[in-house]
Amino acid sequence: MPPEVEQAGPLLGVRRAWVADRSLAVASALGGVLSDAGWEAEGFADAEGLMAALDRVTPDAKPGLLLLDLHLPRGGAVGGSNEAGRPPRSLHDEPMGFELLPELRLREQGLAVVLLVEFARLETAVKAVRLGAADVLVKPIPDDRLIASAEGAVSRQALMQSAVDQAETQDEPVAGPQPEQGLVEVEGLVADSPGVVPLSESMEAAERVLIRRALDAHGWARTVTAEALGINRATLYKKMRVHGLDQPGEDWPQRSA
Repeated sequence: MPPEVEQAGPLLGVRRAWVADRSLAVASALGGVLSDAGWEAEGFADAEGLMAALDRVTPDAKPGLLLLDLHLPRGGAVGGSNEAGRPPRSLHDEPMGFELLPELRLREQGLAVVLLVEFARLETAVKAVRLGAADVLVKPIPDDRLIASAEGAVSRQALMQSAVDQAETQDEPVAGPQPEQGLVEVEGLVADSPGVVPLSESMEAAERVLIRRALDAHGWARTVTAEALGINRATLYKKMRVHGLDQPGEDWPQRSA
């Protein structure tokens, strides 16, 4: 276990953030930004170390925020089974970030996870939202965006957990996250105008909002929007038609090519 976690203790009001990135230098830099903003930060370089620490840390010292690299290495033994009994990863496996998101969502319900990616890709952001990410940030991350993302992700997670706890206390069925229960900021997809998308189980619903927000951010300039989303213009046209975004609405701005 990281020594800082062991020494943290039951301190009231402590905001803990863990940063899991394949580059310890990046993890240290991001952790430093969070530390300057009042967080207690700790870094990890692989999935095995991260999950082992989560297994060992006491409940009162668990982090409320995790910055998770999409391509975090697994770690563990090379050429055989690792500590968790899983086979080694192959080139055809899902990125580790996608593999960890559902597991973290089930076992660490109070943890807000922000996925870190290198490129702004619509499909990546939509899938991250569906798997439970509270936010998706594109590296390199400006300090102010990192702080805003951290604050927002933890606040939304706390609200959602409060709603779940209240439902369980009242013996009501606990449904999955609904659009009105949480918001996800996908900043990398919309350049200087971060979009807010519903935290929804529906990939189609999330994709529609992501495209609409990206179009708004780029003045409905479809060529620029397609580039920002990491898709070609023909694909954007097709998705706009599928989601009913090819017909102007009363509140929609004048579109440009």
